[in-house]
Amino acid sequence: LFAGGATAGGTFGTGANNTGVGSGVLAAVNTGTNNTAIGQGAGAATTTGSDNTCIGKGANTYGYGASSLTGAVAVGSGVLSSGAGSVAIGNNASAAGTSVVIGSLSSQYRNSMIGGNDNVAVGNESFRGPSGGSNTASRIVAVGNRAGNSMTTATDNICIGADSGYSLTTSGQNIAIGTYALDAATLSGPNIAIGHSALTNLTSGQRKIGRAHV
Repeated sequence: LFAGGATAGGTFGTGANNTGVGSGVLAAVNTGTNNTAIGQGAGAATTTGSDNTCIGKGANTYGYGASSLTGAVAVGSGVLSSGAGSVAIGNNASAAGTSVVIGSLSSQYRNSMIGGNDNVAVGNESFRGPSGGSNTASRIVAVGNRAGNSMTTATDNICIGADSGYSLTTSGQNIAIGTYALDAATLSGPNIAIGHSALTNLTSGQRKIGRAHV
């Protein structure tokens, strides 16, 4: 079922049970099945992928579209969900691998063509990544606006709280819980910072537990 413009469901092919609403939705779908796309250009890069849900202008095709993507969810304008089973919700959010990201610009500069898997990011600009960076960080939990914002190749970090772990780039095995915890830190892990502004300016060493600008 397609509605909303001459290019909706453009190639048709043999795919079944696809639903599209909006101009250019699922425009290249061929053998893909059970896809749902709502919004201008939503799911436009999908050809053989199945069981995807794309809602919003350009959802699932922003940046690097994945034609065979399967079981992904992309909700929001310009959202990319670029790994099987990945979930991206929020304008210009991007989920790579088996990641789940929720929030405007969350994980924006990460996708499966760059790398990075098994991440969870919740909050506007959380785990966003620098534009043009390697951005292969994996197994990251970032919860809170701008939490873990700058990570590039780091692994196994947990950042909970607004701006927590904001400046961490390559350092791994850190735990930052609290607003501004480890936010300006540039260090090597493992470290544990619990509390508002805990270990905020730490630049060296492997401190286990600290708080309030230690």
